[in-house]
Amino acid sequence: MIRKLKQWRFLLILFSLIATSVACFLPKFTMQSDVYHWLVMVDITRSMNATDYKENNRPVSRLEKVKAELVEVLNKMPCGSTLGLGVFAERAPAILFMPMEVCDNYPLIETTVNQLDWRMAWVADSNIARALNNTLSLMDLPDLKNAKLLFITDGHEAPPVNPDYEPDFNEYRTNDEPIPGAVRLANQQSAAMNNPVEFTVNKDRRYGLLVGVGGLTPTRIPKFNEDGHHEGFYTVDDVPHAARFGLPKDPSKIPGYVPRNAEWGSEAPKGTEHLTFLKEEYLKSLSQKASMGYLSLNTAKNLFTAITHDDFLQRTPVLTWLGYIPGTVALFFLCLFYVSGLRVFMT
Repeated sequence: MIRKLKQWRFLLILFSLIATSVACFLPKFTMQSDVYHWLVMVDITRSMNATDYKENNRPVSRLEKVKAELVEVLNKMPCGSTLGLGVFAERAPAILFMPMEVCDNYPLIETTVNQLDWRMAWVADSNIARALNNTLSLMDLPDLKNAKLLFITDGHEAPPVNPDYEPDFNEYRTNDEPIPGAVRLANQQSAAMNNPVEFTVNKDRRYGLLVGVGGLTPTRIPKFNEDGHHEGFYTVDDVPHAARFGLPKDPSKIPGYVPRNAEWGSEAPKGTEHLTFLKEEYLKSLSQKASMGYLSLNTAKNLFTAITHDDFLQRTPVLTWLGYIPGTVALFFLCLFYVSGLRVFMT
């Protein structure tokens, strides 16, 4: 009995070695796989430093929240998927790297995401509409032909823009739905205060997702010195509170209007532009104009669920390693070998 058991133990260790060898030298096979391709463009202007998120009872800035969400997405994306990363300030997007395969390049992508910082911004202004329009124009690049755009911002524009001079996004429209007017936007804003915004995507939309970041309650914008040290918050006198670009529609309504020297009036207006909150209705209108879906990090279950929606799914041939199958068999034989050894010892 013991002799037969020892023979079986020899066969078990032999089968385990054979299965291990197969796992080590098994080549990769081409298989159809469900993958996703994204270019992530992140707002790095100063309003993204506002701390209206909390993690473990600790205030967290919008930018830190975005970075944490992107790392979580990276951890869950299936192999064969690709992710590119860029940042924008004012109206200019800058691509840090083109979409690359997430599994083979995980350390590089994760490190770059974690190193995103507001000090990378090359200018202090923020023009969301033009930045989005300029980013969409980049999506025609050969390296981005299969990618969707994930455009992340709080919607805070500084200085405020003149809407008469903003892009209309007509070239990106994929359906004939009318762009909502001021009355409809006002009604939507009122309804949004009572109903949480859920992730929805229209199958006609093909450019990706616009992601809104931040809370709906106005909060202060931290101020940092040139060494990156916090030194208070922006005040009402630190920022412009109205657009000063282009010509006003009705100069007669502007106090102190002088045609040549004071087209926007002789007095600087006061407002609340030194405070920031998620401009959700503005971003929703932009997403509709640009044929994109809209997602709020405040109400979505998580970012990964949104970007892996079926409408963004792509099936593509992917080199797949199946060595884990013989590896599992080898582990099974090895476990039987040790269990049988206990029986011999007890006998």
